[in-house]
Amino acid sequence: MRVGVSLDCTAEEAEVIMSGEGADLISEMIYEGRFSLDGDAYVPDSVVEEYDAEYGTNYGAYGADEIAYSL
Repeated sequence: MRVGVSLDCTAEEAEVIMSGEGADLISEMIYEGRFSLDGDAYVPDSVVEEYDAEYGTNYGAYGADEIAYSL
């Protein structure tokens, strides 16, 4: 599943994130609650297909538009 967020970071933290070396920093910021849910949230078709195959469900029949949210 995918969820759009904005991170509450300092200029220095933004530099680390933008450099491509910020994975640990992003995890820390999320753990500390320094983010806002404010983007699109959705379940990619491939994830729905995998879920259906594993659990014998048929959520994929609803189509991607049914499993998307705007926060």
